[in-house]
Amino acid sequence: MIDIAIVVLVIVVFITVRNWRIKRLFNAPLLSILIGADIGKHKKAAYIAKKGICGAPDALFFDLLRLRFFVGEFKSRRYSGSVSHRERYQVLLYTGLVRRWYWPRSIGVIAYGCGHVESVKFDATTYRKLLQLKPEVSQSMRHWKAVDNRPLHQRH
Repeated sequence: MIDIAIVVLVIVVFITVRNWRIKRLFNAPLLSILIGADIGKHKKAAYIAKKGICGAPDALFFDLLRLRFFVGEFKSRRYSGSVSHRERYQVLLYTGLVRRWYWPRSIGVIAYGCGHVESVKFDATTYRKLLQLKPEVSQSMRHWKAVDNRPLHQRH
């Protein structure tokens, strides 16, 4: 019985200590596993792709205690008091992809170069609008010109 307890303790310590710096950068739970990252010395990104929509967040963790994915995006700029629309859309898309096809309780955060970490609340309506942009993006890429220049938050 003591042998099993020691093995479990060693595994918990190993998971906690492993990738400690990147966990601290994103305020990720200590008992989480780094699935993939494309930041710092970590060069193995975790690609999330479904139905022609894909992306690679800067960090993707799996929280072992809460059984959820944790999406992290790093921005080198200083936090100016609010998250820009582009940054919010990017994290919302990654979180939505993970929520929809892998695990429903996933969360997303943005870490800024100054050390501030901001949580991005998932908005299903905005996520659906982002998914509806897929044909427009394809057409814009073919013609090298935006079909609609208006930002998503200014459309009706």
